[in-house]
Amino acid sequence: MADLKKKIIKDTQLLAMRDFLRRALQIPVTIVSANVLGAENFGLLKILNFVPSLGKFGNIGLGSVMVREVSKIKQDETGLLKSFSRNIAFSVTLLWVVLLSTFVFLSSLFFSRPEIKWGLMIVSITLMLNQIVVLFKVNCKLMKNFKLLSFADAVSSIISAIFILTTIYWLGIYSGLIASLIAAVTGCIILKIKLGLRFNFQFDRIELYRQLKIGIPMALTTTFFGIWLWTERILITKLWGLEGVGVYMLGVTAMQMLTFMIDNSLQAIGVHLYERLGEKEGKANIGKLIYSPTLTFTTISSIVGGGIIIFGPILIKILVPEYLKLIPLLPWMALSLFFTSISNMYATSMNSTHLNQQVRIIFFRLVSILLFVFSTYFLWMYMGGLSAGMIGRAFAMGILSILSIISTKKLLYDDSKSLFYELIDYCIPFIWIMFCTSFISLNVINSIYDFILNIVLFLIVCVPIIIRWEKKVGFIRIYYSKT
Repeated sequence: MADLKKKIIKDTQLLAMRDFLRRALQIPVTIVSANVLGAENFGLLKILNFVPSLGKFGNIGLGSVMVREVSKIKQDETGLLKSFSRNIAFSVTLLWVVLLSTFVFLSSLFFSRPEIKWGLMIVSITLMLNQIVVLFKVNCKLMKNFKLLSFADAVSSIISAIFILTTIYWLGIYSGLIASLIAAVTGCIILKIKLGLRFNFQFDRIELYRQLKIGIPMALTTTFFGIWLWTERILITKLWGLEGVGVYMLGVTAMQMLTFMIDNSLQAIGVHLYERLGEKEGKANIGKLIYSPTLTFTTISSIVGGGIIIFGPILIKILVPEYLKLIPLLPWMALSLFFTSISNMYATSMNSTHLNQQVRIIFFRLVSILLFVFSTYFLWMYMGGLSAGMIGRAFAMGILSILSIISTKKLLYDDSKSLFYELIDYCIPFIWIMFCTSFISLNVINSIYDFILNIVLFLIVCVPIIIRWEKKVGFIRIYYSKT
Protein backbone atom coordinates (compact mmCIF):
# COMPACT_ATOMS: atom_id res chain seq x y z
CA MET A 1 0.00 0.00 0.00
CA ALA A 2 2.91 2.36 0.74
CA ASP A 3 4.31 1.89 -2.78
CA LEU A 4 0.86 2.49 -4.27
CA LYS A 5 0.43 5.70 -2.25
CA LYS A 6 3.84 6.92 -3.34
CA LYS A 7 3.05 6.33 -7.01
CA ILE A 8 -0.31 8.09 -6.69
CA ILE A 9 1.36 11.08 -5.04
CA LYS A 10 4.04 11.31 -7.73
CA ASP A 11 1.49 10.89 -10.54
CA THR A 12 -0.68 13.61 -9.00
CA GLN A 13 2.35 15.87 -8.76
CA LEU A 14 3.12 15.37 -12.46
CA LEU A 15 -0.47 16.05 -13.52
CA ALA A 16 -0.66 19.12 -11.27
CA MET A 17 2.57 20.53 -12.75
CA ARG A 18 1.14 19.94 -16.23
CA ASP A 19 -2.04 21.83 -15.39
CA PHE A 20 -0.14 24.64 -13.68
CA LEU A 21 1.97 25.06 -16.83
CA ARG A 22 -1.14 25.05 -19.03
CA ARG A 23 -2.85 27.71 -16.92
CA ALA A 24 0.29 29.86 -16.78
CA LEU A 25 0.66 29.74 -20.57
CA GLN A 26 -3.02 30.49 -21.10
CA ILE A 27 -2.78 33.89 -19.41
CA PRO A 28 -0.52 35.64 -21.97
CA VAL A 29 -2.10 33.73 -24.86
CA THR A 30 -5.60 34.89 -23.87
CA ILE A 31 -4.54 38.50 -23.28
CA VAL A 32 -2.64 38.79 -26.57
CA SER A 33 -5.34 36.98 -28.58
CA ALA A 34 -8.14 39.13 -27.16
CA ASN A 35 -6.25 42.37 -27.87
CA VAL A 36 -5.08 41.46 -31.38
CA LEU A 37 -8.26 39.81 -32.67
CA GLY A 38 -10.81 42.12 -31.12
CA ALA A 39 -14.04 41.04 -29.46
CA GLU A 40 -15.79 39.65 -32.55
CA ASN A 41 -12.97 37.51 -33.91
CA PHE A 42 -11.90 36.40 -30.43
CA GLY A 43 -15.45 35.21 -29.77
CA LEU A 44 -15.50 33.43 -33.14
CA LEU A 45 -12.18 31.74 -32.30
CA LYS A 46 -13.59 30.47 -29.00
CA ILE A 47 -16.67 29.09 -30.77
CA LEU A 48 -14.65 27.34 -33.48
CA ASN A 49 -12.14 25.93 -30.99
CA PHE A 50 -15.05 24.54 -28.98
CA VAL A 51 -15.99 22.24 -31.90
CA PRO A 52 -13.28 19.64 -31.08
CA SER A 53 -15.01 19.13 -27.73
CA LEU A 54 -17.57 17.13 -29.71
CA GLY A 55 -15.07 14.34 -29.18
CA LYS A 56 -15.73 14.73 -25.44
CA PHE A 57 -19.43 15.52 -25.23
CA GLY A 58 -20.27 13.40 -28.29
CA ASN A 59 -18.13 10.56 -27.00
CA ILE A 60 -19.60 7.03 -26.79
CA GLY A 61 -17.40 6.24 -23.80
CA LEU A 62 -15.58 3.12 -25.02
CA GLY A 63 -12.18 4.45 -23.92
CA SER A 64 -13.57 4.95 -20.42
CA VAL A 65 -14.84 1.36 -20.50
CA MET A 66 -11.28 0.13 -21.07
CA VAL A 67 -9.94 2.15 -18.13
CA ARG A 68 -12.80 0.83 -16.01
CA GLU A 69 -11.83 -2.74 -16.97
CA VAL A 70 -8.10 -2.22 -16.41
CA SER A 71 -7.87 -5.40 -14.32
CA LYS A 72 -8.70 -7.44 -17.47
CA ILE A 73 -6.02 -5.83 -19.66
CA LYS A 74 -2.79 -7.83 -19.53
CA GLN A 75 0.72 -6.40 -19.89
CA ASP A 76 4.21 -7.65 -20.64
CA GLU A 77 7.61 -5.97 -20.23
CA THR A 78 7.20 -3.91 -23.40
CA GLY A 79 3.64 -2.69 -22.90
CA LEU A 80 0.04 -3.76 -23.39
CA LEU A 81 -0.74 -7.15 -24.88
CA LYS A 82 -3.32 -7.36 -27.65
CA SER A 83 -6.81 -7.33 -26.21
CA PHE A 84 -10.02 -8.32 -27.99
CA SER A 85 -12.09 -5.80 -25.98
CA ARG A 86 -9.61 -2.98 -26.56
CA ASN A 87 -9.48 -3.78 -30.28
CA ILE A 88 -13.25 -3.34 -30.50
CA ALA A 89 -13.29 -0.19 -28.36
CA PHE A 90 -10.53 1.57 -30.27
CA SER A 91 -11.81 0.50 -33.71
CA VAL A 92 -15.36 1.72 -33.12
CA THR A 93 -14.16 4.94 -31.45
CA LEU A 94 -12.04 5.78 -34.49
CA LEU A 95 -14.95 5.09 -36.85
CA TRP A 96 -17.21 7.27 -34.72
CA VAL A 97 -14.80 10.21 -34.65
CA VAL A 98 -14.30 9.94 -38.42
CA LEU A 99 -18.06 10.38 -38.79
CA LEU A 100 -18.05 13.41 -36.47
CA SER A 101 -15.08 14.96 -38.26
CA THR A 102 -16.69 14.37 -41.66
CA PHE A 103 -19.89 16.03 -40.44
CA VAL A 104 -17.96 19.12 -39.26
CA PHE A 105 -15.95 19.25 -42.52
CA LEU A 106 -19.07 19.02 -44.70
CA SER A 107 -20.83 21.67 -42.61
CA SER A 108 -18.05 24.11 -43.56
CA LEU A 109 -19.29 24.01 -47.15
CA PHE A 110 -22.49 25.82 -46.14
CA PHE A 111 -20.65 28.95 -44.98
CA SER A 112 -19.30 31.73 -47.19
CA ARG A 113 -17.32 33.70 -44.62
CA PRO A 114 -13.68 32.53 -45.08
CA GLU A 115 -12.85 32.46 -41.36
CA ILE A 116 -15.77 30.13 -40.62
CA LYS A 117 -15.37 28.02 -43.76
CA TRP A 118 -11.64 27.36 -43.37
CA GLY A 119 -11.89 27.37 -39.58
CA LEU A 120 -14.35 24.47 -39.60
CA MET A 121 -12.15 22.56 -42.02
CA ILE A 122 -9.17 22.97 -39.70
CA VAL A 123 -11.04 22.03 -36.52
CA SER A 124 -12.55 18.96 -38.21
CA ILE A 125 -9.03 17.58 -38.55
CA THR A 126 -8.19 18.70 -34.99
CA LEU A 127 -11.29 16.86 -33.74
CA MET A 128 -10.09 13.59 -35.26
CA LEU A 129 -6.51 13.94 -34.06
CA ASN A 130 -7.61 14.91 -30.55
CA GLN A 131 -9.61 11.69 -30.30
CA ILE A 132 -6.57 9.69 -31.41
CA VAL A 133 -4.61 11.43 -28.65
CA VAL A 134 -7.35 10.36 -26.21
CA LEU A 135 -6.85 6.72 -27.25
CA PHE A 136 -3.11 7.07 -26.68
CA LYS A 137 -3.93 8.46 -23.23
CA VAL A 138 -6.18 5.49 -22.51
CA ASN A 139 -3.13 3.29 -23.07
CA CYS A 140 -1.12 5.56 -20.76
CA LYS A 141 -3.74 5.14 -18.04
CA LEU A 142 -3.92 1.38 -18.52
CA MET A 143 -0.15 1.22 -18.09
CA LYS A 144 -0.34 3.86 -15.31
CA ASN A 145 2.22 5.90 -17.22
CA PHE A 146 1.13 9.39 -16.14
CA LYS A 147 4.64 10.71 -16.63
CA LEU A 148 4.38 10.23 -20.40
CA LEU A 149 0.82 11.58 -20.44
CA SER A 150 1.88 14.74 -18.58
CA PHE A 151 4.97 15.19 -20.74
CA ALA A 152 3.00 14.97 -24.00
CA ASP A 153 0.39 17.47 -22.77
CA ALA A 154 3.04 19.89 -21.49
CA VAL A 155 5.08 19.89 -24.72
CA SER A 156 1.90 20.30 -26.82
CA SER A 157 0.81 23.27 -24.69
CA ILE A 158 4.21 24.97 -24.94
CA ILE A 159 4.40 24.56 -28.73
CA SER A 160 0.81 25.79 -29.12
CA ALA A 161 1.46 28.89 -26.97
CA ILE A 162 4.68 29.76 -28.79
CA PHE A 163 2.98 29.39 -32.17
CA ILE A 164 0.10 31.69 -31.21
CA LEU A 165 2.29 34.38 -29.64
CA THR A 166 4.61 34.48 -32.67
CA THR A 167 2.07 34.26 -35.51
CA ILE A 168 -1.19 35.82 -34.34
CA TYR A 169 -0.15 39.29 -35.53
CA TRP A 170 -0.07 38.14 -39.17
CA LEU A 171 -2.23 34.98 -39.19
CA GLY A 172 -5.03 36.46 -37.09
CA ILE A 173 -7.78 34.02 -36.10
CA TYR A 174 -6.10 31.20 -38.04
CA SER A 175 -3.20 31.31 -35.58
CA GLY A 176 -5.29 29.92 -32.72
CA LEU A 177 -6.97 27.34 -34.96
CA ILE A 178 -3.71 26.06 -36.43
CA ALA A 179 -2.10 26.06 -32.97
CA SER A 180 -4.74 23.62 -31.70
CA LEU A 181 -4.09 21.41 -34.72
CA ILE A 182 -0.32 21.53 -34.15
CA ALA A 183 -0.83 20.66 -30.47
CA ALA A 184 -2.85 17.58 -31.47
CA VAL A 185 -0.21 16.52 -34.02
CA THR A 186 2.53 17.00 -31.42
CA GLY A 187 0.65 14.87 -28.90
CA CYS A 188 0.15 12.11 -31.47
CA ILE A 189 3.84 12.08 -32.47
CA ILE A 190 5.17 11.98 -28.90
CA LEU A 191 2.76 9.29 -27.75
CA LYS A 192 3.25 7.24 -30.93
CA ILE A 193 7.03 7.23 -30.51
CA LYS A 194 6.96 6.49 -26.77
CA LEU A 195 3.99 4.13 -26.56
CA GLY A 196 1.87 3.51 -29.66
CA LEU A 197 -1.79 2.49 -29.88
CA ARG A 198 -1.04 -1.27 -29.84
CA PHE A 199 -4.33 -2.58 -31.22
CA ASN A 200 -5.70 -4.39 -34.28
CA PHE A 201 -8.70 -3.07 -36.17
CA GLN A 202 -11.52 -5.48 -35.26
CA PHE A 203 -15.31 -5.58 -34.95
CA ASP A 204 -17.71 -7.80 -33.03
CA ARG A 205 -21.39 -6.97 -32.63
CA ILE A 206 -21.90 -8.75 -29.29
CA GLU A 207 -18.83 -7.25 -27.63
CA LEU A 208 -19.66 -3.80 -29.01
CA TYR A 209 -23.18 -4.03 -27.60
CA ARG A 210 -21.76 -4.99 -24.19
CA GLN A 211 -19.38 -2.05 -24.21
CA LEU A 212 -22.00 0.43 -25.39
CA LYS A 213 -24.31 -0.57 -22.52
CA ILE A 214 -21.53 0.54 -20.18
CA GLY A 215 -19.88 3.29 -22.23
CA ILE A 216 -22.92 5.35 -23.18
CA PRO A 217 -24.04 5.83 -19.54
CA MET A 218 -20.46 6.79 -18.63
CA ALA A 219 -20.40 9.27 -21.52
CA LEU A 220 -23.80 10.59 -20.47
CA THR A 221 -22.35 11.37 -17.05
CA THR A 222 -20.04 13.87 -18.76
CA THR A 223 -22.97 15.15 -20.83
CA PHE A 224 -25.09 15.70 -17.72
CA PHE A 225 -22.19 17.53 -16.12
CA GLY A 226 -22.28 19.86 -19.13
CA ILE A 227 -26.05 20.21 -18.71
CA TRP A 228 -25.47 21.13 -15.06
CA LEU A 229 -23.04 23.89 -16.10
CA TRP A 230 -25.42 25.34 -18.69
CA THR A 231 -28.43 25.10 -16.36
CA GLU A 232 -26.51 26.93 -13.68
CA ARG A 233 -25.55 29.76 -16.01
CA ILE A 234 -29.03 30.09 -17.53
CA LEU A 235 -30.82 30.12 -14.16
CA ILE A 236 -28.47 32.62 -12.54
CA THR A 237 -28.74 34.88 -15.60
CA LYS A 238 -32.53 34.71 -15.56
CA LEU A 239 -32.81 35.51 -11.85
CA TRP A 240 -29.99 38.07 -11.42
CA GLY A 241 -29.13 39.23 -14.93
CA LEU A 242 -25.77 39.42 -16.67
CA GLU A 243 -24.15 41.31 -13.79
CA GLY A 244 -25.27 38.64 -11.35
CA VAL A 245 -23.99 35.77 -13.49
CA GLY A 246 -20.67 37.61 -13.89
CA VAL A 247 -20.21 37.82 -10.12
CA TYR A 248 -21.41 34.25 -9.55
CA MET A 249 -19.24 32.74 -12.28
CA LEU A 250 -16.15 34.50 -10.94
CA GLY A 251 -16.74 32.57 -7.72
CA VAL A 252 -17.28 29.30 -9.60
CA THR A 253 -14.15 29.89 -11.69
CA ALA A 254 -12.13 30.51 -8.52
CA MET A 255 -13.40 27.22 -7.04
CA GLN A 256 -12.50 25.33 -10.21
CA MET A 257 -8.98 26.76 -10.21
CA LEU A 258 -8.51 25.85 -6.56
CA THR A 259 -9.61 22.24 -7.03
CA PHE A 260 -7.45 21.31 -10.03
CA MET A 261 -5.15 19.26 -7.76
CA ILE A 262 -8.10 17.13 -6.64
CA ASP A 263 -9.12 16.61 -10.26
CA ASN A 264 -5.58 15.50 -11.13
CA SER A 265 -5.50 13.15 -8.15
CA LEU A 266 -8.68 11.49 -9.39
CA GLN A 267 -7.00 10.74 -12.72
CA ALA A 268 -4.06 9.13 -10.94
CA ILE A 269 -6.14 7.25 -8.37
CA GLY A 270 -9.06 6.24 -10.59
CA VAL A 271 -7.20 3.61 -12.61
CA HIS A 272 -5.86 1.98 -9.40
CA LEU A 273 -9.36 2.05 -7.89
CA TYR A 274 -10.84 0.40 -10.98
CA GLU A 275 -8.11 -2.23 -10.92
CA ARG A 276 -8.73 -3.11 -7.26
CA LEU A 277 -12.50 -3.13 -7.63
CA GLY A 278 -12.24 -5.18 -10.83
CA GLU A 279 -10.69 -7.99 -8.79
CA LYS A 280 -13.34 -7.96 -6.04
CA GLU A 281 -16.45 -10.00 -5.46
CA GLY A 282 -19.03 -9.41 -2.76
CA LYS A 283 -17.94 -6.84 -0.16
CA ALA A 284 -15.09 -4.79 -1.55
CA ASN A 285 -13.71 -3.53 1.78
CA ILE A 286 -10.88 -1.68 0.01
CA GLY A 287 -10.30 0.47 3.07
CA LYS A 288 -7.68 3.17 2.71
CA LEU A 289 -7.78 3.28 -1.08
CA ILE A 290 -10.94 5.38 -0.70
CA TYR A 291 -10.43 6.68 2.85
CA SER A 292 -6.94 8.21 2.46
CA PRO A 293 -7.64 10.23 -0.74
CA THR A 294 -11.02 11.40 0.54
CA LEU A 295 -9.56 12.54 3.87
CA THR A 296 -6.86 14.33 1.86
CA PHE A 297 -9.46 16.02 -0.35
CA THR A 298 -11.61 17.13 2.59
CA THR A 299 -8.58 18.43 4.50
CA ILE A 300 -7.39 20.44 1.49
CA SER A 301 -10.88 21.78 0.70
CA SER A 302 -11.37 22.78 4.35
CA ILE A 303 -8.11 24.75 4.38
CA VAL A 304 -8.93 26.35 1.02
CA GLY A 305 -12.46 27.14 2.22
CA GLY A 306 -11.13 28.81 5.37
CA GLY A 307 -8.68 30.83 3.28
CA ILE A 308 -11.52 31.96 1.01
CA ILE A 309 -13.56 33.21 3.98
CA ILE A 310 -10.69 35.03 5.70
CA PHE A 311 -8.73 36.50 2.79
CA GLY A 312 -11.40 36.56 0.07
CA PRO A 313 -12.96 39.92 1.05
CA ILE A 314 -9.68 41.87 1.10
CA LEU A 315 -8.46 40.27 -2.15
CA ILE A 316 -11.74 41.12 -3.88
CA LYS A 317 -11.55 44.74 -2.67
CA ILE A 318 -7.99 45.10 -3.97
CA LEU A 319 -8.04 43.05 -7.19
CA VAL A 320 -11.65 43.20 -8.43
CA PRO A 321 -13.49 45.94 -6.47
CA GLU A 322 -16.39 45.82 -8.94
CA TYR A 323 -17.19 42.32 -7.65
CA LEU A 324 -17.96 43.21 -4.02
CA LYS A 325 -21.26 41.33 -4.29
CA LEU A 326 -19.19 38.13 -4.31
CA ILE A 327 -18.19 38.55 -0.63
CA PRO A 328 -21.48 37.23 0.88
CA LEU A 329 -21.09 34.10 -1.29
CA LEU A 330 -17.69 33.12 0.15
CA PRO A 331 -18.88 30.94 3.09
CA TRP A 332 -21.21 29.00 0.78
CA MET A 333 -18.38 28.54 -1.71
CA ALA A 334 -16.39 26.92 1.10
CA LEU A 335 -19.29 24.58 1.89
CA SER A 336 -19.77 23.67 -1.76
CA LEU A 337 -16.06 22.83 -2.08
CA PHE A 338 -16.26 20.59 0.97
CA PHE A 339 -19.25 18.59 -0.26
CA THR A 340 -17.64 18.14 -3.67
CA SER A 341 -14.45 16.81 -2.06
CA ILE A 342 -16.36 14.09 -0.20
CA SER A 343 -18.21 12.63 -3.17
CA ASN A 344 -15.31 12.28 -5.65
CA MET A 345 -13.98 8.83 -4.73
CA TYR A 346 -17.43 7.31 -4.15
CA ALA A 347 -18.72 8.60 -7.49
CA THR A 348 -15.63 7.25 -9.25
CA SER A 349 -16.04 3.81 -7.64
CA MET A 350 -19.62 3.64 -8.95
CA ASN A 351 -18.20 3.29 -12.48
CA SER A 352 -16.11 0.23 -11.55
CA THR A 353 -16.89 -3.29 -12.80
CA HIS A 354 -17.57 -4.36 -9.20
CA LEU A 355 -20.24 -1.75 -8.46
CA ASN A 356 -21.45 -1.26 -12.06
CA GLN A 357 -23.60 1.75 -11.13
CA GLN A 358 -22.85 4.11 -14.02
CA VAL A 359 -26.56 4.43 -14.90
CA ARG A 360 -27.31 5.44 -11.32
CA ILE A 361 -24.77 8.27 -11.56
CA ILE A 362 -26.77 9.81 -14.40
CA PHE A 363 -29.89 9.72 -12.22
CA PHE A 364 -27.98 11.31 -9.34
CA ARG A 365 -26.74 14.06 -11.64
CA LEU A 366 -30.28 14.73 -12.80
CA VAL A 367 -31.49 14.89 -9.19
CA SER A 368 -28.73 17.36 -8.29
CA ILE A 369 -29.66 19.59 -11.25
CA LEU A 370 -33.34 19.63 -10.27
CA LEU A 371 -32.50 20.29 -6.61
CA PHE A 372 -30.24 23.18 -7.60
CA VAL A 373 -32.96 24.73 -9.76
CA PHE A 374 -35.77 24.38 -7.20
CA SER A 375 -33.71 25.33 -4.13
CA THR A 376 -32.15 28.34 -5.86
CA TYR A 377 -35.52 29.58 -7.12
CA PHE A 378 -37.12 29.06 -3.69
CA LEU A 379 -34.30 30.91 -1.90
CA TRP A 380 -34.41 33.68 -4.50
CA MET A 381 -38.08 34.26 -3.70
CA TYR A 382 -37.39 34.59 0.05
CA MET A 383 -33.84 36.03 0.11
CA GLY A 384 -33.41 37.88 -3.16
CA GLY A 385 -29.62 38.07 -2.87
CA LEU A 386 -27.13 36.27 -5.08
CA SER A 387 -26.14 34.08 -2.11
CA ALA A 388 -29.25 32.03 -2.87
CA GLY A 389 -27.52 30.65 -5.98
CA MET A 390 -24.41 29.51 -4.11
CA ILE A 391 -26.50 28.06 -1.27
CA GLY A 392 -28.50 26.12 -3.86
CA ARG A 393 -25.23 24.87 -5.38
CA ALA A 394 -23.90 23.75 -1.97
CA PHE A 395 -27.20 22.02 -1.20
CA ALA A 396 -27.19 20.15 -4.53
CA MET A 397 -23.54 19.10 -4.03
CA GLY A 398 -24.36 17.89 -0.51
CA ILE A 399 -27.25 15.72 -1.70
CA LEU A 400 -25.09 14.34 -4.53
CA SER A 401 -22.46 13.34 -1.96
CA ILE A 402 -25.04 11.64 0.27
CA LEU A 403 -26.54 9.72 -2.66
CA SER A 404 -23.09 8.55 -3.83
CA ILE A 405 -22.14 7.33 -0.35
CA ILE A 406 -25.46 5.56 0.25
CA SER A 407 -25.28 3.90 -3.17
CA THR A 408 -21.81 2.44 -2.53
CA LYS A 409 -22.14 1.61 1.18
CA LYS A 410 -23.30 -2.01 0.91
CA LEU A 411 -20.53 -3.03 -1.49
CA LEU A 412 -17.65 -1.02 -0.03
CA TYR A 413 -18.17 -1.49 3.72
CA ASP A 414 -18.75 -4.42 6.03
CA ASP A 415 -20.99 -2.41 8.35
CA SER A 416 -22.51 1.04 8.76
CA LYS A 417 -20.37 1.80 11.79
CA SER A 418 -17.11 1.86 9.83
CA LEU A 419 -18.65 4.20 7.24
CA PHE A 420 -20.02 6.45 9.99
CA TYR A 421 -16.61 6.81 11.61
CA GLU A 422 -15.02 7.64 8.27
CA LEU A 423 -17.63 10.34 7.58
CA ILE A 424 -16.90 11.85 11.00
CA ASP A 425 -13.21 11.84 10.10
CA TYR A 426 -13.97 13.71 6.87
CA CYS A 427 -16.04 16.36 8.65
CA ILE A 428 -13.62 17.14 11.51
CA PRO A 429 -11.20 19.28 9.42
CA PHE A 430 -14.06 21.37 8.02
CA ILE A 431 -15.71 21.87 11.41
CA TRP A 432 -12.40 22.85 12.99
CA ILE A 433 -11.45 25.32 10.26
CA MET A 434 -14.91 26.94 10.17
CA PHE A 435 -14.93 27.26 13.96
CA CYS A 436 -11.51 28.93 14.00
CA THR A 437 -12.12 31.18 11.00
CA SER A 438 -15.25 32.56 12.66
CA PHE A 439 -12.94 34.12 15.27
CA ILE A 440 -10.10 35.08 12.93
CA SER A 441 -12.58 36.88 10.65
CA LEU A 442 -13.45 39.20 13.54
CA ASN A 443 -10.02 40.79 13.06
CA VAL A 444 -10.91 43.27 10.33
CA ILE A 445 -8.00 43.84 7.92
CA ASN A 446 -7.23 47.57 7.91
CA SER A 447 -3.46 47.41 7.49
CA ILE A 448 -0.64 45.15 6.30
CA TYR A 449 -0.08 44.24 9.96
CA ASP A 450 -3.65 42.92 10.23
CA PHE A 451 -3.19 40.96 7.00
CA ILE A 452 0.04 39.32 8.21
CA LEU A 453 -1.52 38.60 11.60
CA ASN A 454 -4.45 36.83 9.95
CA ILE A 455 -2.08 34.74 7.83
CA VAL A 456 -0.12 33.68 10.93
CA LEU A 457 -3.28 32.86 12.87
CA PHE A 458 -4.71 30.88 9.97
CA LEU A 459 -1.50 28.88 9.53
CA ILE A 460 -1.52 28.08 13.25
CA VAL A 461 -5.08 26.73 13.19
CA CYS A 462 -4.26 24.64 10.09
CA VAL A 463 -1.37 22.86 11.82
CA PRO A 464 -3.51 20.48 13.95
CA ILE A 465 -5.55 19.13 11.03
CA ILE A 466 -2.44 18.79 8.85
CA ILE A 467 -0.68 16.81 11.60
CA ARG A 468 -3.83 14.73 12.06
CA TRP A 469 -4.07 14.11 8.31
CA GLU A 470 -0.41 13.05 8.03
CA LYS A 471 -0.73 10.77 11.05
CA LYS A 472 -3.71 8.99 9.48
CA VAL A 473 -2.56 8.72 5.85
CA GLY A 474 1.22 9.18 6.02
CA PHE A 475 1.51 10.72 2.54
CA ILE A 476 4.44 13.02 3.41
CA ARG A 477 6.35 10.24 5.14
CA ILE A 478 5.75 7.87 2.24
CA TYR A 479 6.67 10.48 -0.38
CA TYR A 480 10.08 11.15 1.15
CA SER A 481 10.82 7.51 1.99
CA LYS A 482 13.62 5.86 0.00
CA THR A 483 11.63 2.73 -0.87
